[in-house]
Amino acid sequence: MEPGTDTVLSQKLRELPLATPPGNGFEMIRAQLELAAPRERRRRFDATAWLGLAASIGLAAVLLFGQPAPTTAPRLISIDPAVLALIERSQALERDIRTAASPDVDEFRYAVEASIQNELALIDAGLAAVPIPDKSLWSERVRLLEELRTVSQTDTGTLLMQASVD
Repeated sequence: MEPGTDTVLSQKLRELPLATPPGNGFEMIRAQLELAAPRERRRRFDATAWLGLAASIGLAAVLLFGQPAPTTAPRLISIDPAVLALIERSQALERDIRTAASPDVDEFRYAVEASIQNELALIDAGLAAVPIPDKSLWSERVRLLEELRTVSQTDTGTLLMQASVD
């Protein structure tokens, strides 16, 4: 701003006529807002109701038409008794590991357990990919679970001390 502009502006402001705002100005504004508010609420409710109706129709369509009715009876798969024994052993080992799990895990044991669990995840992915249970995958899973149970029940602190002494 130029120095002369301030004086010109202040003179123009002084020349403005004095006006008193209406005493009920705020009440008039509030009344106008209250008249407009119910229309907006009604529009939002209508949109919400329509969205809910559309979602309900979509859900009904998925439930009714999403799954085709089976045309034939499901085929029963006969599983080798040796594989069933491995599956039962795997479940028993998982129960043992869950009940023996300790919240206090040192860094070394955590790394070993994480490595074994990663290998188990790969085995589980392989088992999920085959329609018939594979004996070699189940036996590898049982071996890894036995190793995990041994690691989770071993006090690695004494192992580390013994390794450092040796």
